[in-house]
Amino acid sequence: IVAPGTLFDPSLQVTNDEPTAHGADREDDDTFKVRIWGFWLAARRGTLSAIQFGATLVEGVESASASEALGPDARPARIVSLAIADGSGNAARAIGAIGDATLLEYRAGGIFVDISTSMPQIVDVILHLTFVAGIETATLTQTIVAAIIGYINSLPVNAVLYLGQLRTVLTRYTSSGLIPSEGTIVEPAGDLVPLPGFTLRTRLENVTLQ
Repeated sequence: IVAPGTLFDPSLQVTNDEPTAHGADREDDDTFKVRIWGFWLAARRGTLSAIQFGATLVEGVESASASEALGPDARPARIVSLAIADGSGNAARAIGAIGDATLLEYRAGGIFVDISTSMPQIVDVILHLTFVAGIETATLTQTIVAAIIGYINSLPVNAVLYLGQLRTVLTRYTSSGLIPSEGTIVEPAGDLVPLPGFTLRTRLENVTLQ
């Protein structure tokens, strides 16, 4: 609030010290089905899938990835590394603190869960699109670009971006006039593995057409 004196109620004040973040669209049916299935996988608690599920119950956490640390002898070191992210691939310190308290109900006794908040890792996409003659290509191109961005931005934390999945997204538009080929996706040229604790994301300005 820049000028509290101009408000109709000057007693109003900001009480949170974190910037507004972690907004998300209303959960759709497909996402709900995946989340509710996770309940049964996590029912026994104490497993990696249960810890991941418990983390996603925290408001603002869209995805989580849990892995157990190994000692020099390749045996479990009784430590679980957990990376969490919101829909943008980011996560604030406040979410990490809330998640730490929530996980008391999901981690095994005596097992420490080391929570790290994810950061987005922006990737570039270059497309070379070919169409059937006689169709309106401008609108179809916008739709295809939006679908590619939507798919990449739906990836959970630590998830690999598989080139084959991007090609699958393109095949949705063959009936609309797109002719996908091996050369349709120029970049990335192969699967992309994010840095540990990062979430792959892209933006409209990072998608170019040849």
